Amino acid sequence: MPLEEGGSVIVVRSLEHFDKVQDGKIYIMITKNHGMVYKLLNITKQNILVLEFDNTYYPHFEVNSSKNLFQAFHFD
Repeated sequence: MPLEEGGSVIVVRSLEHFDKVQDGKIYIMITKNHGMVYKLLNITKQNILVLEFDNTYYPHFEVNSSKNLFQAFHFD
């Protein structure tokens, strides 16, 4: 995952449908329990997304896309 410097500007595009998210890509997501996060996405089961930190000190966490994911943004 590319590390961004503090104060960096990241240009993103909003995803209209969560079924457009792709496994192994980096997204900025707004979640119910974690707020805004910048994470690598892994899809494990239907509607379950695993968001991974680039720092292995922090554990990965799962998000149910149909209940806890409000918005997703992707950048190229």
